[in-house]
Amino acid sequence: MANLMKKRFGMEFPLSIGVVFCLILLATNFLVQWQISFWDITITVGLLVYPLTFLITDYVSEIYGKKACKQLVLIGLLFTFIPSVILSTFQITIGSLLAYIIAQYHDVWAFHWWKEKTNGKLLWLRNNASTFVSQFLDTIIFTTVAFYGVLDNKTILTIMYSEYPIKLIYALLDTAPLYFLVALYKRSSNVLEAVND
Repeated sequence: MANLMKKRFGMEFPLSIGVVFCLILLATNFLVQWQISFWDITITVGLLVYPLTFLITDYVSEIYGKKACKQLVLIGLLFTFIPSVILSTFQITIGSLLAYIIAQYHDVWAFHWWKEKTNGKLLWLRNNASTFVSQFLDTIIFTTVAFYGVLDNKTILTIMYSEYPIKLIYALLDTAPLYFLVALYKRSSNVLEAVND
């Protein structure tokens, strides 16, 4: 199936990964319209699922490479554009798409920059260093563009300083699943090679 998708559509990664990635983006674009507050923290509901996209792009970067990950980011953008326009306000759509493109492409670039600097070692560093900065960019760009003039400045700043630390925690917590997924892929690749020999 993977070879068919590669031949037919030029995809460098499995279709299932692309589907999950796009579903997460759709959910995020729909859920971001609502905010929840507790204590002095205000976050968008979309925050609960969006950080998973960075786990997926880091996995695709590690296993399938930079080109495949850039394809995934572009497919995600193309796939979610029309539904974003339908599900969200125009301002949220523009903020979402702008933040998505800048943050995701930065994440891909930074992940591979760190991979080169560490000679392919220290996956935890590549995962977290790329995601910390990318999530910062995403938070600032999205919140400013999506909510400027809609929410008061205090609420916008509250969302920013509430969401970014949560995104950092997500980034730290997705390190173990990333190691697990990479190990699982390598183990299954070794089994397939042994069966084919």
